[in-house]
Amino acid sequence: MNTLGIPLAIPASWLGCFGMASAKKGNYVDKLYSVKGAAAYLGGISSSTVEGLLSAGKLKRTKILRRTMIKESELQRFIDAGGSEPSPGGRPRRSPDPVPEVAA
Repeated sequence: MNTLGIPLAIPASWLGCFGMASAKKGNYVDKLYSVKGAAAYLGGISSSTVEGLLSAGKLKRTKILRRTMIKESELQRFIDAGGSEPSPGGRPRRSPDPVPEVAA
């Protein structure tokens, strides 16, 4: 802390405030992004588009308490796949209801 009582380093617990945190996986640290941070990472798309991708199972969410976070590796997987493949272990796609046959 400096003389004004302001911390000189940002505590890890504050990282979520800036749209980024980290998750340790073995010796590899995978950054976590908020929905807003993930939107920026994906080229400035809207947060509602990211929410839609999460709902469709194209991106896999990581829940930390009540916050939805997205791993950097998941965002990179989505980019590498061209945004077309569903996330492994993501929500399965619902097939459309069959059209009922009409008796003639």
